Amino acid sequence: MENMRLQGVLELKFYKNGELVHSESAHNLVVDSGYNALFAGLSGIANKHIVKVQCGSNGTTPTAGDTIITDAVDLLINSKITNPNSIIIHFTLGSTNANGLTIAEFGTICADGTLFSRKTWTPFLKIADLSVEGTWTISRI
Repeated sequence: MENMRLQGVLELKFYKNGELVHSESAHNLVVDSGYNALFAGLSGIANKHIVKVQCGSNGTTPTAGDTIITDAVDLLINSKITNPNSIIIHFTLGSTNANGLTIAEFGTICADGTLFSRKTWTPFLKIADLSVEGTWTISRI
């Protein structure tokens, strides 16, 4: 049997005053603490499941040793769908969230605060007439 690896894909749809103006997707990095959380959860340690998505301001390239989202803002999770090979998280950055923050990163966060995965993005200034819908899929490959 081959070694299991995880791959994440983050898709963002940008809306201005409710109208879709841009969308794109890109692969993310599952960080070391994410793999550690996965194995801790398998061994019965509580609170190692993904419960939120955050956005933040750090635009440096993700590394396996990353542990936090800088200037973190919690985003609303609309739904989580799990199956034997993946988890799909739908979330929203609403018109009232993170206004004035230049957003350059996103991350998935476990119940105990552990960073599971991280993705940097072309920085954008969050303003009130901008909202973002996201889909984050983490799959076994």
